[in-house]
Amino acid sequence: MVVLRRWKLKPTNPSDPCWKRSRPRTEIVVSAETESEARKKAMLETLEFVPVVPGKKLDLNNPWQDAAATTCEEVSAETAEDQS
Repeated sequence: MVVLRRWKLKPTNPSDPCWKRSRPRTEIVVSAETESEARKKAMLETLEFVPVVPGKKLDLNNPWQDAAATTCEEVSAETAEDQS
């Protein structure tokens, strides 16, 4: 049986231009096995529609997967301790 852990991701600087197309810009909590999967899940849960403009380069960077733009800490232990 796979036990998913809880991860809290937070922007390090929400006013950074990399966050202009991301919602939310505050913390998000996801369930995943690893930090990498938590970052990917956060990205997928916060995807927004980006219009395609002919001749304009499409920027697909997502700050939830960038370790410099976000912190990612496991909070599973905190939850388990709170329940005891």
